[in-house]
Amino acid sequence: MSNFKFLCNNRKHRFYRDLFRELVLRNIKVRYRGTLLGIAWSFFYSLAQLVVFYMIFASSLGERIRDYPSYIFIGLISWTWFTSSLFQAVDTFATNRELTRQPGFPTVILPFIIVFTTMIDFLLGLPLALIFVRIGGIEFRLVILALPLIFAIQFLLLLLLSALLAAIQVNLRDMKHLLNIMLRLGFFLTPIFYEPSIIPQKFLPFYFLNPMFHVIKGYRMILLDGQLPELLPLISILVIVLLFLPFTLKFLENAKYQFMETL
Repeated sequence: MSNFKFLCNNRKHRFYRDLFRELVLRNIKVRYRGTLLGIAWSFFYSLAQLVVFYMIFASSLGERIRDYPSYIFIGLISWTWFTSSLFQAVDTFATNRELTRQPGFPTVILPFIIVFTTMIDFLLGLPLALIFVRIGGIEFRLVILALPLIFAIQFLLLLLLSALLAAIQVNLRDMKHLLNIMLRLGFFLTPIFYEPSIIPQKFLPFYFLNPMFHVIKGYRMILLDGQLPELLPLISILVIVLLFLPFTLKFLENAKYQFMETL
């Protein structure tokens, strides 16, 4: 009996693994179908933003920040992964309506696919960020080994937020428009092209509530300052995510039939 259960579990895991791989490949192919540069477009967007922000702010904000191009680019690729995941996740059940309606299809896999697909863009941009850091004259230290910790925290955070947004959007179609406004404001309320020291003291508590404030700061402390990031805010984010993520994913799985009726 135990052997039979083990065999069934193995088949189930293989099925999920193959399904995950095929859906990720499908998303990538659909996204870049018919383009000349393909997936290379993923970091050209951040490069274009880098050029614009550097031209505008280098003479004012950039003078106070060491290696300003690297500072901006690290913030841009982190924020782009964040926004791309949430923008795609909010409509994931609508865009995958036929799959969601299939009996036995694990709806819980959709947020994973979104975050994983957009993660590829981040991973393509990260080596370029490392090149910028070296060109800026900054040497890598052993603390760079802590980089996967920040990466894992951002991945889990995006997984939680993507699952929540996908579930909310099914019954509240205004969520997509609200998210658009929140992310546009969030871009300017997150220190991407400016440093936190220019933020008025009375507004700092609101900034500290923004998880991407701490994630981006963590990347920069490791790559630009050669220091370990501040662990308390990052561990707090991780604990909150790990507390709520299992319940959110379980809710998605249990609410599948409700989604089928609504969609």
